[in-house]
Amino acid sequence: MLLVDHLMTKWLEAKRLKVDSQRCVRTRNRFSTCSKCTDACPVSAISLENGFSVLEDACTECMECTSVCPSEALYDEKYLSYFTEMPSREVISFSCDHDRSNESHIRLACLAQLDSSLLMHAFQNSSHVNVQFREERCRQCSKYNENLMTSIKETIDNFNSMRTQEVEVTFNDKSQSDKMERSYTRRDLITFFSKKMTNKVVSPLIPEEEEIRSLRVSLKKGPMATVYHRILDKNKNNLHSYQTPDNLKTMQLAFTETCNGCGACFRVCATGALQFTDDDETVKAVFQPMLCNGCGSCIDLCRIKGLERIDDDLDLKQFLANQEQTIFYRKYKDCGQCGEQHLSSSAYCDECEGNITV
Repeated sequence: MLLVDHLMTKWLEAKRLKVDSQRCVRTRNRFSTCSKCTDACPVSAISLENGFSVLEDACTECMECTSVCPSEALYDEKYLSYFTEMPSREVISFSCDHDRSNESHIRLACLAQLDSSLLMHAFQNSSHVNVQFREERCRQCSKYNENLMTSIKETIDNFNSMRTQEVEVTFNDKSQSDKMERSYTRRDLITFFSKKMTNKVVSPLIPEEEEIRSLRVSLKKGPMATVYHRILDKNKNNLHSYQTPDNLKTMQLAFTETCNGCGACFRVCATGALQFTDDDETVKAVFQPMLCNGCGSCIDLCRIKGLERIDDDLDLKQFLANQEQTIFYRKYKDCGQCGEQHLSSSAYCDECEGNITV
């Protein structure tokens, strides 16, 4: 096989990082401060300046970004296949794409992709879970990150913090082969051809009113969140009754006294986790933590700090039952200055309050 053919084959095989611009909160809300993907990327291949872009000749497809993106705008198309490989295995070993041994390891794009969902499902199917990590092998890889081992241990510690009883994840089973072959990546191929490529995605900052409903139908739950919630439900008897919002990949919300009931936070919520109802006498907001992906877009949007994140743990059973929480309830009242109805906690509407302050 010619070298060019070999490189092209590797490039096509490796092209598995999928980008969905509609899911990215930064492209849908210009006030969003989310930077989880750029913070996680070890090679600075993702840019949020002047739109959301992935520099393909820099990206190694380590998939670290897919593990942290709250809205699944970045997604590994092979992620779901990892779960289907686990049943009926006596030992479940996680390795990476560069492992060329004959052992039946579950080969992630990179071990940086290991998360609580994979670990939880692994221990559901086996009592022996193993990670095939070898520093010398990783150093030969274009995806190499010197902090990888620390990251893996933090993932395991966080997973154990969710459980009522800790479990042990072993490392580097000595009976396994340590064979390693050099694997070309898309980065190698594109650099070889010296062709700069940028995967540019552009979408509206905030969708128009008529687009909101159709967007929510497609954005409510991504495949990663769907799988995680199912695994949580199957393993709930082994988990603590109360979990932190971070462990459940959501957040807890509370409205402050400065909220004026404008509903902008509801309109920017892509998942439908936050809903407002208005009957001309009262306004009520209900929140469903299971639908929330924790992106914080609603908080970032509010210019008057009417919404805040709180650190309260969630009841796991209530979370999995998708129970609604009423987090805002306020009656309309007449402004003491102009007589117009308003929802502000002040005696005056926002306009009159501003004039009085001036």
